Amino acid sequence: MNRWVVCLLLLPALVYAKCGTHTTCGDCAGAKDGLFSCIWCADDNGCVSSVQTDCAKTGQIKTTYDCPMKPPAGYEYNETLARNVAVYATAATNGADRAGIDSCLSKISAASTLQVTKPCDAQGDSCSGYLGYSARENLIIMAFRGSKDADQFLDEGVDFIFNKLTTMPVIGGKVDSYFYDAFIAIYPGDFETELKRLQLLYKNAGLLVVGHSLGGSMASIAAAYSVKKGYFTSEQVRLVTFGEPRTGDMDYAKAHDAVVKYTYRLVHQHDPVPHLPAKFLDNLFDNPFHHRYEVWYQNDMNPGAAYTVCDRADDDACSNSVTNQNIQDHLHYFNHDLSNWVQTGCA
Repeated sequence: MNRWVVCLLLLPALVYAKCGTHTTCGDCAGAKDGLFSCIWCADDNGCVSSVQTDCAKTGQIKTTYDCPMKPPAGYEYNETLARNVAVYATAATNGADRAGIDSCLSKISAASTLQVTKPCDAQGDSCSGYLGYSARENLIIMAFRGSKDADQFLDEGVDFIFNKLTTMPVIGGKVDSYFYDAFIAIYPGDFETELKRLQLLYKNAGLLVVGHSLGGSMASIAAAYSVKKGYFTSEQVRLVTFGEPRTGDMDYAKAHDAVVKYTYRLVHQHDPVPHLPAKFLDNLFDNPFHHRYEVWYQNDMNPGAAYTVCDRADDDACSNSVTNQNIQDHLHYFNHDLSNWVQTGCA
């Protein structure tokens, strides 16, 4: 038999043998062996070749950043904070004015100090955020509104389709251009000045950063930005988002995780928005990639409902594993219509 044919027949086995020498996800995932890559199979905790694997797609880990990692000790997910505080603060972003915001914030012994609403795209759609303080929780609250209507969501979708990214100064990596423009429209200026004033006024307070949908991505950026600027320490910040899209690329996700220790993205059952922009190839061509940590509720999110804290970054074994998506799951978190709950004062 021609020796070149023999080499080609043996090549997959040789690559598999080389990949098989790796014993941890960190050593295996993404390791190169000639033209091929190694994949860590989470299902059986083994390293296999990308050209010779029967590992299920949901268990394939192709990059070190996506390897399983538990939340830092002392920064585990606190459902009480999410259910009894963050969801009220998030719903309040849909208030037309500070009186509307405060109708929800009053339920958590909080009040707003500033609301900023400005145009944030070429079509004139607006983005909005507010700052406030909860005496009961001793938390400064920074919150960002989600997409105002379907037209704004479609405008965001243009960036999703073409994967338009902008380098994120101060933090690092690249973020979706629409999210960057939205953040820049709100955070610098009066908003940032008020945040610094609140930090000086409540020196021992923590910072809770929240948002839904588009607002979740703005919150993700704002949390990391506030730490990198030195306004708060990593230990002070709590980030809780609802239905957050993929905010940036993997470099952004890594930079975010490096400075925000308490960072949780809540996903309700079959919410489609956390799967946008679409992820095609891990860490290739600035591919969108989630930062840690997804908290997946595969149910109605009633009190006492079970949830999974996913220990990978963009975890294909969690909500990425479902295809029958439902927009109603995006609109409702903890059994509240986040866009309209403010109309009843979050009663």
